[in-house]
Amino acid sequence: MHLLASILPAGALSFGMLFWIADLWGLGSNAHQIFEGAFEIWLGLEVEANASQETPDWVLSSTAMVTFLLGAIQVLWIRQSGALSALTCLAVSIAGIFAAAWAVHHEFGILVQGGGAIMVLSFVAMAGLLGELMSPETWGLGTNQTLTGKKGRPSRGLAFGGKTREVTALSCCISNLNDISALYVGNPGALTALVQEFIDHVTEFLTREGATIDSSTDRAIIAVWNAPSRNPDHITAACDTALKIIKEIDHLNRRLEESFQFEGLPFQPISVGIGLNTDTCTFGAKKSRAPNQGGLFMGPATAQIAELSSNASRYGSAIIVTETTAAGGEDRFALLEVDKVAIGAKPNVAIYALLGNPLAKANPRFRELLTHHKRFLKAYRRQDWATTRQLLNECRAMPAALEPLYALYANRLREFEKTPPPEGWSGEHALQN
Repeated sequence: MHLLASILPAGALSFGMLFWIADLWGLGSNAHQIFEGAFEIWLGLEVEANASQETPDWVLSSTAMVTFLLGAIQVLWIRQSGALSALTCLAVSIAGIFAAAWAVHHEFGILVQGGGAIMVLSFVAMAGLLGELMSPETWGLGTNQTLTGKKGRPSRGLAFGGKTREVTALSCCISNLNDISALYVGNPGALTALVQEFIDHVTEFLTREGATIDSSTDRAIIAVWNAPSRNPDHITAACDTALKIIKEIDHLNRRLEESFQFEGLPFQPISVGIGLNTDTCTFGAKKSRAPNQGGLFMGPATAQIAELSSNASRYGSAIIVTETTAAGGEDRFALLEVDKVAIGAKPNVAIYALLGNPLAKANPRFRELLTHHKRFLKAYRRQDWATTRQLLNECRAMPAALEPLYALYANRLREFEKTPPPEGWSGEHALQN
């Protein structure tokens, strides 16, 4: 019995499209002969010489074994990379089955019934896709459980569940909000309008860049990559987006300045601070109808991320990233270590200024600064104050130097020369609240 009959309409439509493409591209009668031969195999039609030949047992057993192996690979692929990615595997498998069937038929005159394998693999892929899309765990909504852990019973409206995954979190804030607030102290409407424009603009931009919004407030906008939608290259995506935000804020400032001038109001350009951190995060659905509130995110990735962005200006850079983010982007971006701080419960976390894309990384001025700056930090952390001061002055004189960063270290150096740090000091400093 030919299992191909169950998927005959799809096959007929596919080959009909191939005939049409052959005509469109002018491939001629040779292409038609090839497609017609493949179509005969798809329909289970044999040439007259083999009309009564039965398929050998070894072909049947081999087909069953290959189907089992490809099905197992698809199941593992779905569990590892998701059902959407498994569709690629399905397409490759179907192409391989057609190629193998054609080769066996052409060489040995044996008809290989690949329709059963294709149907099984298609069923596995479709079941996995539907399961991925319809499962409540896609957004972390697991089966309701009581506090005693028994499933299937009411739990007073509580939905237990969630997923934990490595993500890259971004926090963006208005670093000069205090100065802007002082400018509009007598006009709260203007201040509110400006801050709301900032929130709306950055939130919309982050969404377009593939991020999921965690929260949007006047204090900070927090977004994540790689949850709930998977993005294996989440570090690069977050760093690229952070650099783009700087240009977006320039566009926003020009538009706001025109609007405020039209209203006869003073205007001070918005400056932003951005923080990036890569770590694990537990996420689930947020029961809220507020716009752009894509999920609820908790864990090390988002812990104190707002403090990181609000401290960026202290180091002379608009973007500060943690060591885990820097490790994933060091081959692509211009990164300069600026300090060691505590992030959440983690002490001695090195943080870096993200200064640019690959072109900035390759700039000779940046590379010269990077070399001297590494020597400066080593001297500073081993408490060799004389060498530290000499290297500080050298770095400060370079064209690519971050003046606020070296001014910060000059103040620290003066304090440590008067009162040395305690024994066992690792070079860590506290973030400002």
